[in-house]
Amino acid sequence: MAVREEGGWWLGHRRLTMVGGGRDAWSVWGRGTQSILRARGLCQAWSAGPSTSPLAVMAERPLTPWLSALFLAASALALADQPRVTLSPLTQTVARGHAPHFKVTVTAGDAPLRMMRLAARPDLRTNYAEIHVTHADRPINVPVAISDPGPISESDYVVLAPGQAASFEHEGMPYALQELKPGEYKATVDVTPEIGKPVLRSNTVTFSVIEP
Repeated sequence: MAVREEGGWWLGHRRLTMVGGGRDAWSVWGRGTQSILRARGLCQAWSAGPSTSPLAVMAERPLTPWLSALFLAASALALADQPRVTLSPLTQTVARGHAPHFKVTVTAGDAPLRMMRLAARPDLRTNYAEIHVTHADRPINVPVAISDPGPISESDYVVLAPGQAASFEHEGMPYALQELKPGEYKATVDVTPEIGKPVLRSNTVTFSVIEP
């Protein structure tokens, strides 16, 4: 208990030192510690200062630069030239009993494209450059030949440089397109450049089958 004697306030054998001129200004040396306890009123709030919390620091930083960088990266990726497949001619007319003939062109994008030599191997062309033909938006119903691809070695691949193209003819196999009845048809081709890689789908072309 503090006792006031001549010369000031005393706590045991320790003298209490005044640190302010106000009635509520006092300090006490804590027992066994070097800290000083100070009071400045009944409800003194902690002084506000910059937070050192990592979350607070992140919240204070503007997100605009980060969002801008993310947007630019996404835009660059979207604008990157991707490999593509072009099927031609856009239109053709064939007599009944004859199969339409197509030209397939594979063009590399901004990066080199490794693909099978589909022009040199009919078995690979039949299985990895698959023609899809529809009539009135429904798949056609014609005989389908069974063709399994043979062994593939490194010599069966070619690497197209960025922007380079490779073309080959396609007769519609394994479908017997010569069996189609007169009418209007649509065709696309799905090319698998390399086994295990994404399929590249071409544009849509049309052809007509007429009576001879």
